[in-house]
Amino acid sequence: MAGVLMAVPSRIALLGCALLCACATLADAGRGDVDLPNVFSGPFRTLKRARRCYDDPTTGQQFCVGDDELPEGTQNGIAKYPGLPPSRSPSALVRGPLHVILFVGRGKEGSATDRIARLESKDARKFDDVVDVLPLDRPDEGASIGDPWALDVDGKVTLYYSSPTGGIFRARARDGLVGSSFDKDGPIALEGAASPLETEPARAPSVMLFGGRYRLFYASGTHLFEAESTDGLRFRRLGVALAPSASVDPATLPEGVRPPFDDASVDDPCVDRILTPAGRVLVRLLYTGRDKSGGSSIGYAGRFGDEGAFEKRAGFVYGGKLPGGLTKNSHANAPAVARFDDFALLYANQDTGESIQRLGVAISPQTISLPYPESP
Repeated sequence: MAGVLMAVPSRIALLGCALLCACATLADAGRGDVDLPNVFSGPFRTLKRARRCYDDPTTGQQFCVGDDELPEGTQNGIAKYPGLPPSRSPSALVRGPLHVILFVGRGKEGSATDRIARLESKDARKFDDVVDVLPLDRPDEGASIGDPWALDVDGKVTLYYSSPTGGIFRARARDGLVGSSFDKDGPIALEGAASPLETEPARAPSVMLFGGRYRLFYASGTHLFEAESTDGLRFRRLGVALAPSASVDPATLPEGVRPPFDDASVDDPCVDRILTPAGRVLVRLLYTGRDKSGGSSIGYAGRFGDEGAFEKRAGFVYGGKLPGGLTKNSHANAPAVARFDDFALLYANQDTGESIQRLGVAISPQTISLPYPESP
């Protein structure tokens, strides 16, 4: 799971393509009374290391072409931050032009995450300031914690996070909007009859706050669910928010058309709420879709208004094949978005061709390259 806060003025695709991008026809961002606008919600393309330097044998001088979108020493698509263990399941807060704070789960390499860490970057790509801010220290948290979601409430960073056995918990910052130390104030309560589809403890929280109400999206089993609260701790269940797509026999599809990327499960909601240019409420939902072949990619769904069903478009906005010419499916998951004036950056768990995932970073629209004019 992952999060987003639009602290600077400021998802829907068809069929995907390789190299951790998605190729799509998107809704028009300005037709808010007609369709579901994407507003920099995909497709996303992986940030690249594209700068190459050569020696001119005739002059002895060096010349360089292209721009690196990622810091030196960083492989394509992977955000740079120091050391191990790898960070997992990011949540993003935007504090200024390309000033991003990520909250992530971390743990010993090869093991479950046992803490929440804070990463900070002034260029949204190189995360140098890394500090653990929330340890695993409550008996009801079980053996691990992770899947943080961060938002600002009453001048304080508020963290929601989950454990596989204990459900969803909350913590509030002692240092206001800095968010470097937290007090835990207990697990949340989910009230009302649980759906038969809620087969596991709630996980991967994503929370909006509007009109004095908290709206929680969470995963359980193979579905996403929605709940509401006035205090941020006691939530009333509202029902299923998103279901996996129906399975399709690949033999019945035209050549080159892939089965649904989310026919096994949907997970890791990342939600935000805006007003369209036409003045309508639009709730945008990025999520992890898992398919029956074992791959996972990032999808997008949306709805007008604060109630009702989400419209889910077929195809992913980030995912596909591993970079470097590898052919197996990727396992991109746990999206978070940082939105800026002219583009958005997506952070998500991404395969590296090794045995571990690291934080990938991608951009929408795909035509924009970094560094950008608002880069420092």
